[in-house]
Amino acid sequence: MTMNGRAVETVGPPIQLGDFLPERRQVVINGQTYNAWVTTNRRYPRSIMARLDKAARAYNRVIMPLWDPLPEGQEPDEARLKAAEDQPEAWAEYVCEAVIQLVPGVTESDLDLIDTDTLANLLTELGYFKPPAAGSDAVETTPGEVATGEETPSTGDSSPESSADSTPVTELTNS
Repeated sequence: MTMNGRAVETVGPPIQLGDFLPERRQVVINGQTYNAWVTTNRRYPRSIMARLDKAARAYNRVIMPLWDPLPEGQEPDEARLKAAEDQPEAWAEYVCEAVIQLVPGVTESDLDLIDTDTLANLLTELGYFKPPAAGSDAVETTPGEVATGEETPSTGDSSPESSADSTPVTELTNS
C-alpha cells in the first residue's frame, strides 16, 4: 500500500543491471596483506577509475613532446629534451600512484623501496597494464596506449570467474 491507500502495481519485469561484484586479489607488501582491485572486468569503483585516468593524463602531459618521431638529422628541441629528462620520474610517479589507487591502504612510503618494474608487474597482474605480447620478455605499456584513449590499461572481460577460495596472492617485499 502507498501513502494514498492504493496498491502498488508492478508494470514490467525486473530490470537486471548485471553482476557488478568487484573482483579483489590479495597482495602482500612487506608482510602486510591488502585486498587489491582487479581491473580486467572493470568491476572496481568509478572513483578509482577517475583517479587512475588523472594519473595517466599527468604522465602523458610530461611525455607529450616525445610522441612525434624526430625527423632524421633534426636536433631535439628544448621541450623534447625536458620530456626525455622528466620521463623516468614521471613514469615512476604514475606507476606508484596507480598501485596506491588499486591497493587500498598501501601508502607511498610502503612502496618507496620497491623498484618501479616490480610495481609495473603488479599492475599487469591486476589487469591495469596489458601483459606483454607472446615472445616478449619485458612488461611494458607504451605511453601511446594510455594516451590515445583507444587502448586503455583496463580492457576486456577476459579474466576467469574468481572466487574468494581461489584468490591468488601476489607478494612484494623490500628484501
